[in-house]
Amino acid sequence: MKRKNTLVDFEKTIYNNITENEIVAKCSCRLQLEKLNLNNEDIHKIIKKRFKFISKNGRFEVFGKSKCLKEDKFNETLGQHIAETRAQFKAYSIAERVFETIKKNYFLKTVKILNKAQRNCTINMVNNIEHKNDLINT
Repeated sequence: MKRKNTLVDFEKTIYNNITENEIVAKCSCRLQLEKLNLNNEDIHKIIKKRFKFISKNGRFEVFGKSKCLKEDKFNETLGQHIAETRAQFKAYSIAERVFETIKKNYFLKTVKILNKAQRNCTINMVNNIEHKNDLINT
């Protein structure tokens, strides 16, 4: 499966056979926030507040499980792929929520602050023109 650029790096996957027909995949992941210049303290605080299991450097772990039905023949390779795919789905889901949280709690607030500052600049420019005209006409 070809992956699109999601800023999620899958660093390592470990497989454990729980029973003779169950496999668990543990994926170590990292959010690549530095690619967007988002690797700063404000972003880390926002992430840590909601996603306590994500470390400061963006690392976290996810688990996926596959289980073969009793009537089916167990295929370890297929089971590993299914378990890993389920773990990766969880990682993408977490990353999607992290990015949404960053957008809402960082960028939208920043945009509001910038919009307000821009409006105030426009108001001050108008006030300055009026003040200048008052000075000239006095």
